[in-house]
Amino acid sequence: MNIKLLALGIGLALGLSTPIVLAQEKDHKIKVSTQFMVEVNLNPKNIVSLDFGALDTLKTLGVSVKAYPKESTPNYLKSFVKDTDINAGGMKTPNFDELKALKPELIIITGRQGSHFLELSNIAPTLNLNIDSNNYFESVKKNALILASLIEQTPLAETKLAALESKAAKFKELAAKSSSKTLVLLHNDGNLMVLTKGGYTSIIFDLLGLPKAETTIFTERKLADSAYLNTLNPDYIFLIDRSSAIGQKAISMDVFKDTALANVAAIKNKKTFILQPDLWYLSGGGLESLDLQLDEIISNFKP
Repeated sequence: MNIKLLALGIGLALGLSTPIVLAQEKDHKIKVSTQFMVEVNLNPKNIVSLDFGALDTLKTLGVSVKAYPKESTPNYLKSFVKDTDINAGGMKTPNFDELKALKPELIIITGRQGSHFLELSNIAPTLNLNIDSNNYFESVKKNALILASLIEQTPLAETKLAALESKAAKFKELAAKSSSKTLVLLHNDGNLMVLTKGGYTSIIFDLLGLPKAETTIFTERKLADSAYLNTLNPDYIFLIDRSSAIGQKAISMDVFKDTALANVAAIKNKKTFILQPDLWYLSGGGLESLDLQLDEIISNFKP
């Protein structure tokens, strides 16, 4: 496998301003430049992933992950869990003692664990595969191809990515013809907040092309109270329940039975959907998680 040519191909395909540097060494090591230049063994053993998106990409490509935040595992990955797997700690608080004892050859993190990069790097080569919400699918592709190159599964990754891109593009053509406008909300501790930027909206509005009910990009928290929802009057509402995802009190659909919301189109026409909380809030950016997220939106939005 020619890693240098792969790197050039990734950079050209994604139009990256900062190229990914992959160079295969004679001793079966690969140098990867994402946040920093990191040298990783080809086909690394005892992989640790503190990110579920990276974990599901590796799973899709046929490789096991030895340690991850086991107690936070999303439902779609529960069948992947083995008794012998190591609990890597919390999603923001790695268990350094467990990781040191495991002696991994690769640790994968994202922004959630970014502050621990140096300490984790002292345990094993650590890659920060953060997702750029402004270039969401390009980031997904980049990360999938980096991981695939490390485990010599690039053709399979390319096939999976092409299928995702095709699925999204076909639906986007249909969505472009729709007059129905969509609003994305986040529930946190009893409050509903409007989402106009970030990974969730990148999937729904950019990748799938659903028309926006709210065109203003809010830089500060915007609460979605009854007055706001009645004024905006979205045709669809997709809601991510952060509270439920982190084990707190989940939102109930009864919230939308309030008489003050009776004339909001999305509520009146029963087009308000609570998305799978752990899939959307705890995961994402992986080959499997993105596929499931696309399917959930596609199955509920009728252009």
